[in-house]
Amino acid sequence: MITIQFDDPIVVKIIKHEGLESITQELKRYIKSKFTPTEKNILSDPLDKKIRMAKVTNRKKANKIQNAMESLNHLILDEDKKLSINEAKEKYFLSKDI
Repeated sequence: MITIQFDDPIVVKIIKHEGLESITQELKRYIKSKFTPTEKNILSDPLDKKIRMAKVTNRKKANKIQNAMESLNHLILDEDKKLSINEAKEKYFLSKDI
């Protein structure tokens, strides 16, 4: 058991008004929530670190894909570049039927 002494008259007045038991419970709840790591914090710290580390890798992969697409760009006809998604799907499936 620990004893806490308050020298502030306003705090003493509040404790007398609210009741020692309710203030004690509120103080316990505050200390536990402040200094006990929650499950969320335990899980989120490693996940946040993994996400930060993955951003660099993902950016490198995205750059590689972008470079590959640009290097293959000359293989696509200019008219096919302007197709909508639906038009491209239709053209793809029609070519499969042949």
